[in-house]
Amino acid sequence: MLIIESLIVYTLLAFLMYKFAQLGEQKTRMQPIYNALPIILFTLVFGLRYSVGVDWENYQWIYEEELANLQWNEITTYYYEPAFCLFVYICHMLSLPVYVFFSVYSLLQISLLYATFKKTNPEVIKYIYVALIFTGIAITDFTNAIRQHLAVCFFMYAMTFLPEKKYFKYWLFCIFAYLCHRSAIIVFPLCFIWMKRSDIFRHPIIQCVILLLCFISTFFDVIPLILNFTASLIALIGYGNYLDGVSELTFDKQLGISRYIELLSLLFIILFSNDMKKYFKSDFFNMIYALFFMGLCCKYLFLGSMLFRRISLYFIDYYFVIYGYALAYFAATFKTQVKNLVGAACIYLSLFVLYAKQIIYCESSTGAYVSFFQEDLHELKEEQRAELLSNMN
Repeated sequence: MLIIESLIVYTLLAFLMYKFAQLGEQKTRMQPIYNALPIILFTLVFGLRYSVGVDWENYQWIYEEELANLQWNEITTYYYEPAFCLFVYICHMLSLPVYVFFSVYSLLQISLLYATFKKTNPEVIKYIYVALIFTGIAITDFTNAIRQHLAVCFFMYAMTFLPEKKYFKYWLFCIFAYLCHRSAIIVFPLCFIWMKRSDIFRHPIIQCVILLLCFISTFFDVIPLILNFTASLIALIGYGNYLDGVSELTFDKQLGISRYIELLSLLFIILFSNDMKKYFKSDFFNMIYALFFMGLCCKYLFLGSMLFRRISLYFIDYYFVIYGYALAYFAATFKTQVKNLVGAACIYLSLFVLYAKQIIYCESSTGAYVSFFQEDLHELKEEQRAELLSNMN
Protein backbone atom coordinates (compact mmCIF):
# COMPACT_ATOMS: atom_id res chain seq x y z
CA MET A 1 0.00 0.00 0.00
CA LEU A 2 2.73 2.48 0.96
CA ILE A 3 4.62 1.73 -2.25
CA ILE A 4 1.56 2.60 -4.34
CA GLU A 5 0.89 5.77 -2.36
CA SER A 6 4.55 6.79 -2.63
CA LEU A 7 4.64 6.14 -6.37
CA ILE A 8 1.52 8.22 -6.96
CA VAL A 9 2.55 11.12 -4.72
CA TYR A 10 6.17 11.48 -5.86
CA THR A 11 5.47 10.88 -9.56
CA LEU A 12 2.53 13.26 -9.63
CA LEU A 13 4.57 15.87 -7.78
CA ALA A 14 7.48 15.62 -10.24
CA PHE A 15 5.08 15.86 -13.20
CA LEU A 16 3.19 18.87 -11.83
CA MET A 17 6.36 20.70 -10.83
CA TYR A 18 7.75 20.15 -14.33
CA LYS A 19 4.55 21.27 -16.09
CA PHE A 20 4.00 24.38 -13.97
CA ALA A 21 7.67 25.37 -14.33
CA GLN A 22 7.31 24.89 -18.08
CA LEU A 23 4.24 27.15 -18.11
CA GLY A 24 6.15 29.62 -15.97
CA GLU A 25 8.66 30.12 -18.77
CA GLN A 26 5.99 31.93 -20.80
CA LYS A 27 5.60 35.65 -20.18
CA THR A 28 1.91 35.87 -19.32
CA ARG A 29 -0.11 37.34 -16.46
CA MET A 30 -0.15 33.86 -14.91
CA GLN A 31 3.65 33.52 -14.93
CA PRO A 32 4.16 34.41 -11.22
CA ILE A 33 1.45 31.92 -10.21
CA TYR A 34 2.88 29.14 -12.38
CA ASN A 35 6.35 29.73 -10.90
CA ALA A 36 4.96 29.72 -7.36
CA LEU A 37 2.92 26.51 -7.72
CA PRO A 38 5.91 24.08 -7.81
CA ILE A 39 7.26 25.73 -4.66
CA ILE A 40 3.90 25.43 -2.91
CA LEU A 41 3.42 21.80 -3.99
CA PHE A 42 6.92 20.79 -2.86
CA THR A 43 6.41 22.54 0.48
CA LEU A 44 3.11 20.78 1.12
CA VAL A 45 4.23 17.32 0.02
CA PHE A 46 7.62 17.25 1.76
CA GLY A 47 6.83 19.51 4.68
CA LEU A 48 3.88 17.36 5.73
CA ARG A 49 5.67 13.99 5.50
CA TYR A 50 5.76 11.93 8.65
CA SER A 51 8.81 10.08 10.08
CA VAL A 52 11.26 10.23 7.21
CA GLY A 53 14.52 8.53 8.10
CA VAL A 54 16.51 8.93 11.30
CA ASP A 55 16.84 12.70 11.69
CA TRP A 56 13.14 13.54 11.26
CA GLU A 57 12.10 12.10 14.63
CA ASN A 58 15.19 13.60 16.24
CA TYR A 59 14.09 17.03 15.03
CA GLN A 60 10.53 16.34 16.17
CA TRP A 61 11.82 15.52 19.66
CA ILE A 62 14.07 18.60 19.69
CA TYR A 63 11.15 20.82 18.70
CA GLU A 64 8.43 19.30 20.87
CA GLU A 65 10.50 18.24 23.89
CA GLU A 66 14.10 19.42 24.20
CA LEU A 67 13.66 23.07 23.21
CA ALA A 68 9.96 23.47 24.00
CA ASN A 69 8.87 26.24 26.38
CA LEU A 70 12.38 27.66 26.73
CA GLN A 71 13.30 31.33 26.73
CA TRP A 72 15.70 32.71 24.12
CA ASN A 73 18.67 32.82 26.47
CA GLU A 74 18.01 29.20 27.45
CA ILE A 75 17.75 27.93 23.86
CA THR A 76 21.04 29.55 22.86
CA THR A 77 22.91 27.60 25.53
CA TYR A 78 22.33 24.43 23.50
CA TYR A 79 24.66 23.04 20.84
CA TYR A 80 22.45 24.06 17.90
CA GLU A 81 23.26 26.86 15.46
CA PRO A 82 21.80 30.37 15.97
CA ALA A 83 19.49 30.29 12.92
CA PHE A 84 17.98 27.00 14.03
CA CYS A 85 17.53 28.26 17.59
CA LEU A 86 15.88 31.47 16.36
CA PHE A 87 13.56 29.55 14.06
CA VAL A 88 12.51 27.17 16.83
CA TYR A 89 11.98 30.11 19.20
CA ILE A 90 9.76 31.98 16.71
CA CYS A 91 7.72 28.86 15.94
CA HIS A 92 7.15 28.27 19.66
CA MET A 93 6.16 31.91 20.16
CA LEU A 94 3.51 31.46 17.46
CA SER A 95 2.46 28.07 18.90
CA LEU A 96 3.02 26.38 15.55
CA PRO A 97 2.78 22.57 15.32
CA VAL A 98 5.81 20.58 14.28
CA TYR A 99 4.54 19.95 10.74
CA VAL A 100 4.55 23.72 10.11
CA PHE A 101 8.12 23.78 11.38
CA PHE A 102 9.10 21.16 8.76
CA SER A 103 7.01 22.84 6.07
CA VAL A 104 8.81 26.16 6.47
CA TYR A 105 12.15 24.38 6.14
CA SER A 106 10.93 22.74 2.92
CA LEU A 107 9.71 26.11 1.68
CA LEU A 108 13.12 27.70 2.30
CA GLN A 109 14.95 24.84 0.57
CA ILE A 110 12.90 24.86 -2.63
CA SER A 111 12.68 28.67 -2.73
CA LEU A 112 16.47 28.99 -2.61
CA LEU A 113 16.82 26.39 -5.37
CA TYR A 114 14.32 28.28 -7.51
CA ALA A 115 16.06 31.62 -6.86
CA THR A 116 19.45 30.11 -7.74
CA PHE A 117 18.50 28.80 -11.16
CA LYS A 118 16.01 31.54 -11.99
CA LYS A 119 18.96 33.92 -11.72
CA THR A 120 21.42 31.79 -13.73
CA ASN A 121 19.74 29.36 -16.17
CA PRO A 122 15.93 29.66 -15.97
CA GLU A 123 15.45 27.10 -18.73
CA VAL A 124 16.79 24.30 -16.53
CA ILE A 125 14.47 24.85 -13.55
CA LYS A 126 11.88 22.30 -14.67
CA TYR A 127 14.62 19.70 -15.15
CA ILE A 128 16.16 20.53 -11.76
CA TYR A 129 12.79 19.77 -10.18
CA VAL A 130 12.58 16.39 -11.93
CA ALA A 131 16.15 15.46 -10.98
CA LEU A 132 15.54 16.52 -7.37
CA ILE A 133 12.74 13.94 -7.11
CA PHE A 134 14.02 11.17 -9.38
CA THR A 135 17.54 10.98 -7.96
CA GLY A 136 15.98 10.53 -4.53
CA ILE A 137 17.75 13.53 -2.96
CA ALA A 138 14.46 15.10 -1.89
CA ILE A 139 12.89 11.78 -0.91
CA THR A 140 15.66 10.52 1.36
CA ASP A 141 17.73 13.55 2.37
CA PHE A 142 15.99 16.92 2.40
CA THR A 143 13.72 16.10 5.36
CA ASN A 144 16.49 14.34 7.27
CA ALA A 145 19.56 16.56 7.66
CA ILE A 146 17.37 19.63 7.27
CA ARG A 147 19.77 22.12 8.85
CA GLN A 148 22.67 21.10 6.64
CA HIS A 149 20.60 20.80 3.47
CA LEU A 150 19.26 24.30 4.07
CA ALA A 151 22.87 25.43 4.45
CA VAL A 152 23.67 23.73 1.13
CA CYS A 153 20.79 25.62 -0.53
CA PHE A 154 22.12 28.92 0.83
CA PHE A 155 25.55 27.99 -0.53
CA MET A 156 24.09 27.25 -3.97
CA TYR A 157 22.51 30.69 -4.04
CA ALA A 158 25.76 32.26 -2.81
CA MET A 159 27.54 30.72 -5.82
CA THR A 160 25.45 32.86 -8.19
CA PHE A 161 27.36 35.96 -7.08
CA LEU A 162 30.82 34.65 -7.99
CA PRO A 163 30.52 35.15 -11.80
CA GLU A 164 29.51 38.75 -11.03
CA LYS A 165 32.53 39.10 -8.71
CA LYS A 166 30.23 40.15 -5.89
CA TYR A 167 32.30 38.51 -3.20
CA PHE A 168 30.69 40.35 -0.30
CA LYS A 169 27.27 38.91 -1.20
CA TYR A 170 28.84 35.48 -1.63
CA TRP A 171 30.30 35.60 1.88
CA LEU A 172 27.04 37.06 3.25
CA PHE A 173 25.01 34.06 2.08
CA CYS A 174 27.77 31.74 3.21
CA ILE A 175 27.32 33.31 6.65
CA PHE A 176 23.61 32.48 6.42
CA ALA A 177 24.62 28.92 5.55
CA TYR A 178 26.98 28.81 8.53
CA LEU A 179 24.23 30.07 10.83
CA CYS A 180 22.13 27.12 9.64
CA HIS A 181 24.91 24.54 10.03
CA ARG A 182 28.46 25.19 11.22
CA SER A 183 29.94 22.72 8.71
CA ALA A 184 29.39 25.45 6.08
CA ILE A 185 32.67 26.98 7.22
CA ILE A 186 34.35 24.85 4.56
CA VAL A 187 32.71 26.82 1.71
CA PHE A 188 33.96 30.28 2.69
CA PRO A 189 37.37 30.04 0.95
CA LEU A 190 36.04 28.36 -2.21
CA CYS A 191 35.60 31.67 -4.00
CA PHE A 192 39.38 32.10 -4.15
CA ILE A 193 39.53 29.08 -6.47
CA TRP A 194 37.39 30.84 -9.08
CA MET A 195 38.69 34.39 -8.83
CA LYS A 196 40.99 33.91 -11.82
CA ARG A 197 39.49 30.93 -13.64
CA SER A 198 36.00 29.44 -13.57
CA ASP A 199 36.71 26.31 -15.62
CA ILE A 200 38.89 24.01 -13.51
CA PHE A 201 38.15 20.53 -14.88
CA ARG A 202 38.60 20.60 -18.66
CA HIS A 203 39.87 17.11 -19.52
CA PRO A 204 37.02 14.57 -19.57
CA ILE A 205 39.20 11.49 -20.07
CA ILE A 206 41.34 12.30 -17.04
CA GLN A 207 38.17 12.94 -15.03
CA CYS A 208 36.74 9.57 -16.11
CA VAL A 209 39.91 7.82 -14.96
CA ILE A 210 39.81 9.61 -11.59
CA LEU A 211 36.13 8.76 -11.14
CA LEU A 212 36.74 5.10 -11.97
CA LEU A 213 39.56 4.98 -9.41
CA CYS A 214 37.23 6.48 -6.80
CA PHE A 215 34.58 3.91 -7.72
CA ILE A 216 37.11 1.09 -7.39
CA SER A 217 37.98 2.40 -3.92
CA THR A 218 34.48 1.37 -2.78
CA PHE A 219 35.70 -2.23 -2.77
CA PHE A 220 38.31 -1.38 -0.11
CA ASP A 221 38.20 0.21 3.34
CA VAL A 222 39.83 3.61 2.81
CA ILE A 223 38.06 5.49 5.62
CA PRO A 224 40.71 4.85 8.35
CA LEU A 225 43.44 6.14 6.02
CA ILE A 226 41.44 9.28 5.20
CA LEU A 227 40.66 9.81 8.87
CA ASN A 228 44.38 9.98 9.74
CA PHE A 229 44.76 13.07 7.54
CA THR A 230 41.48 14.84 8.30
CA ALA A 231 40.84 14.44 12.05
CA SER A 232 41.85 18.05 12.81
CA LEU A 233 39.61 19.48 10.07
CA ILE A 234 36.69 17.33 11.25
CA ALA A 235 37.04 18.71 14.77
CA LEU A 236 37.23 22.28 13.40
CA ILE A 237 33.91 22.12 11.53
CA GLY A 238 31.97 20.68 14.43
CA TYR A 239 32.02 16.92 13.93
CA GLY A 240 34.77 16.13 16.43
CA ASN A 241 32.32 14.41 18.76
CA TYR A 242 31.76 11.79 16.04
CA LEU A 243 35.41 10.79 15.71
CA ASP A 244 35.37 8.15 18.41
CA GLY A 245 32.42 6.38 16.81
CA VAL A 246 33.33 6.93 13.17
CA SER A 247 33.31 3.21 12.44
CA GLU A 248 29.71 3.00 13.66
CA LEU A 249 28.42 5.79 11.41
CA THR A 250 28.25 3.74 8.25
CA PHE A 251 26.18 3.31 5.12
CA ASP A 252 25.61 0.07 3.25
CA LYS A 253 28.36 -0.37 0.64
CA GLN A 254 26.52 -2.95 -1.47
CA LEU A 255 26.94 -2.28 -5.18
CA GLY A 256 24.04 -3.64 -7.22
CA ILE A 257 23.32 -3.27 -10.93
CA SER A 258 21.79 0.17 -10.33
CA ARG A 259 25.20 1.44 -9.14
CA TYR A 260 26.81 0.45 -12.44
CA ILE A 261 24.01 2.01 -14.49
CA GLU A 262 24.40 5.19 -12.45
CA LEU A 263 28.19 5.12 -12.94
CA LEU A 264 27.74 4.75 -16.70
CA SER A 265 25.45 7.78 -16.85
CA LEU A 266 27.92 9.82 -14.78
CA LEU A 267 30.72 8.89 -17.16
CA PHE A 268 28.52 10.07 -20.06
CA ILE A 269 27.92 13.38 -18.29
CA ILE A 270 31.67 13.82 -17.84
CA LEU A 271 32.39 12.90 -21.46
CA PHE A 272 29.82 15.48 -22.62
CA SER A 273 30.88 18.08 -20.04
CA ASN A 274 32.81 20.30 -22.46
CA ASP A 275 29.87 20.23 -24.89
CA MET A 276 27.54 21.18 -22.04
CA LYS A 277 29.85 24.05 -21.06
CA LYS A 278 29.74 25.38 -24.64
CA TYR A 279 25.97 24.98 -24.73
CA PHE A 280 25.22 26.83 -21.48
CA LYS A 281 28.06 29.37 -21.88
CA SER A 282 28.01 30.15 -18.20
CA ASP A 283 30.74 30.64 -15.62
CA PHE A 284 28.17 29.52 -13.08
CA PHE A 285 27.78 26.17 -14.82
CA ASN A 286 31.56 25.75 -15.00
CA MET A 287 31.84 26.31 -11.25
CA ILE A 288 29.00 24.00 -10.23
CA TYR A 289 30.34 21.34 -12.59
CA ALA A 290 33.65 21.47 -10.70
CA LEU A 291 31.76 21.06 -7.41
CA PHE A 292 29.77 18.21 -8.97
CA PHE A 293 32.93 16.37 -9.97
CA MET A 294 34.51 16.85 -6.56
CA GLY A 295 31.24 15.64 -5.05
CA LEU A 296 31.32 12.50 -7.19
CA CYS A 297 34.78 11.65 -5.94
CA CYS A 298 33.62 12.19 -2.35
CA LYS A 299 30.46 10.18 -2.99
CA TYR A 300 32.46 7.07 -3.85
CA LEU A 301 35.48 7.60 -1.62
CA PHE A 302 33.19 8.07 1.39
CA LEU A 303 30.51 5.58 0.37
CA GLY A 304 30.81 3.65 3.62
CA SER A 305 30.87 6.64 5.99
CA MET A 306 27.96 8.81 7.10
CA LEU A 307 30.38 11.19 8.81
CA PHE A 308 32.52 11.97 5.75
CA ARG A 309 29.54 12.16 3.42
CA ARG A 310 27.91 14.73 5.69
CA ILE A 311 31.08 16.82 5.71
CA SER A 312 31.30 16.76 1.90
CA LEU A 313 27.57 17.34 1.34
CA TYR A 314 28.31 20.82 -0.07
CA PHE A 315 29.82 19.06 -3.10
CA ILE A 316 27.77 15.84 -3.22
CA ASP A 317 24.45 17.71 -3.45
CA TYR A 318 25.42 19.11 -6.86
CA TYR A 319 24.83 15.57 -8.10
CA PHE A 320 21.12 16.20 -8.76
CA VAL A 321 21.82 19.69 -10.11
CA ILE A 322 24.08 18.44 -12.90
CA TYR A 323 21.61 15.68 -13.68
CA GLY A 324 19.09 18.48 -14.19
CA TYR A 325 21.46 20.33 -16.51
CA ALA A 326 22.16 17.07 -18.39
CA LEU A 327 18.42 16.54 -18.88
CA ALA A 328 18.11 20.07 -20.28
CA TYR A 329 21.12 19.63 -22.57
CA PHE A 330 20.13 16.27 -24.01
CA ALA A 331 16.47 17.29 -24.38
CA ALA A 332 17.66 20.14 -26.60
CA THR A 333 20.33 18.24 -28.56
CA PHE A 334 19.54 14.50 -28.71
CA LYS A 335 18.11 14.85 -32.22
CA THR A 336 21.28 16.37 -33.65
CA GLN A 337 23.78 13.49 -33.33
CA VAL A 338 23.69 9.78 -32.58
CA LYS A 339 26.12 10.17 -29.66
CA ASN A 340 23.77 12.69 -28.05
CA LEU A 341 20.90 10.23 -28.43
CA VAL A 342 22.96 7.53 -26.70
CA GLY A 343 23.90 9.95 -23.91
CA ALA A 344 20.27 11.00 -23.48
CA ALA A 345 19.08 7.38 -23.34
CA CYS A 346 21.68 6.58 -20.67
CA ILE A 347 20.68 9.59 -18.52
CA TYR A 348 16.98 8.75 -18.78
CA LEU A 349 17.63 5.09 -17.96
CA SER A 350 19.74 6.00 -14.94
CA LEU A 351 17.11 8.37 -13.55
CA PHE A 352 14.40 5.76 -14.09
CA VAL A 353 16.45 3.12 -12.28
CA LEU A 354 17.35 5.47 -9.42
CA TYR A 355 13.72 6.47 -9.01
CA ALA A 356 12.44 2.89 -9.24
CA LYS A 357 14.96 1.91 -6.57
CA GLN A 358 13.69 4.67 -4.29
CA ILE A 359 10.11 3.49 -4.69
CA ILE A 360 10.80 -0.24 -4.42
CA TYR A 361 12.89 0.12 -1.26
CA CYS A 362 10.92 3.02 0.23
CA GLU A 363 9.41 0.86 2.96
CA SER A 364 12.80 -0.35 4.18
CA SER A 365 14.49 3.08 3.89
CA THR A 366 11.55 5.00 5.48
CA GLY A 367 11.14 7.00 2.26
CA ALA A 368 7.58 5.71 1.93
CA TYR A 369 5.15 8.60 1.78
CA VAL A 370 2.86 9.05 4.76
CA SER A 371 1.53 12.48 5.63
CA PHE A 372 1.38 13.91 9.12
CA PHE A 373 -2.42 13.61 9.02
CA GLN A 374 -2.52 9.87 8.19
CA GLU A 375 -2.40 8.95 11.85
CA ASP A 376 -3.44 5.33 11.23
CA LEU A 377 -0.12 4.79 9.40
CA HIS A 378 2.15 6.53 11.90
CA GLU A 379 2.84 3.35 13.86
CA LEU A 380 3.94 1.60 10.68
CA LYS A 381 6.36 4.42 9.86
CA GLU A 382 7.78 4.28 13.37
CA GLU A 383 8.37 0.54 12.93
CA GLN A 384 10.24 1.28 9.69
CA ARG A 385 12.47 3.76 11.49
CA ALA A 386 13.20 1.27 14.28
CA GLU A 387 14.13 -1.35 11.67
CA LEU A 388 16.35 1.15 9.86
CA LEU A 389 18.19 2.01 13.08
CA SER A 390 18.61 -1.70 13.84
CA ASN A 391 20.13 -2.30 10.40
CA MET A 392 22.49 0.67 10.79
CA ASN A 393 23.77 -0.67 14.09
